[in-house]
Amino acid sequence: DMLSHIIKQLTDQPGMYEEVQVEIKEMFADLMGSRFVMSNAVELIFDHSINESNFRYMGARLCQLLDSLSLQQSNVFRTMLCLKMNHHKMEMERFMLNEQHIVRGTTLFLAELYIQMQNDGARIGEIGECIVSSMALLLNKQGPENVKCVCQSLKLCGYELEIDCGVLLVGIVNSLAQLETSVDVSTGRLIRSVLDLKANRWGRSAPIAVAPIQEVNHYDCNDSPVFYGPDGQVLTEEESSFLSAQASAAYPNNNNFEDYLDNDGDELADAEPEMDLEIQLAFREFVQTQKKTSSQIK
Repeated sequence: DMLSHIIKQLTDQPGMYEEVQVEIKEMFADLMGSRFVMSNAVELIFDHSINESNFRYMGARLCQLLDSLSLQQSNVFRTMLCLKMNHHKMEMERFMLNEQHIVRGTTLFLAELYIQMQNDGARIGEIGECIVSSMALLLNKQGPENVKCVCQSLKLCGYELEIDCGVLLVGIVNSLAQLETSVDVSTGRLIRSVLDLKANRWGRSAPIAVAPIQEVNHYDCNDSPVFYGPDGQVLTEEESSFLSAQASAAYPNNNNFEDYLDNDGDELADAEPEMDLEIQLAFREFVQTQKKTSSQIK
């Protein structure tokens, strides 16, 4: 049919995708609600993507395109895709007996699909879980091709899997780490590159937020006194204003300290109770001396 022709065309000439997608939109615009049509489309794209390594990326793009033609998140195409994927998942253990290449092809295609199908702004969790499940099967039956497939899949979507399926992914990463020293040199290097990539957040690093340097305007400096609170911190402008207002209310004549000394009698000479007798006497004598000196100046 027409879709089979388009798939073959894109396999041979992937550069024609931009031209072909217009034709696909017109072809399926009125058929997105048909379970029969969508099921056939999923079968064709899914199976061809598994068997043709050069088509996997393009197959994922076709799925994304068909999924985008429906405004509903749970559209018929996505439903048929999940049914196909779940059926394939149940067949995986059987494929592992004599057709491991199908499991590898499925895993790599799903990795592409996991990245591409985000039309609603979120990834499809079922795809991620299926990828991890397939990787676990591949690692249970060791072989360089299986390990290579797992490493390629992680390089493609390891970052997304760690976000969405972090707990499940731990077992996969641990299995790879254990295999690193027991496989051939080439495979061991591939495993090491993946482990290093994971340690480096899969090649993604959040930008370091550098606070802007505030320029100091030296012309704003003044010679005003600096006051400190009981905690040793500089009093803010608001705190200083508050204390000044309180002092003015309590001592209205404190603009002239000498007047205050004249009017308070010996009030300032009232020593603190914790002072011993000798210090109290010395303190009183000091206050009286200051008062006499002030009187002489006047």
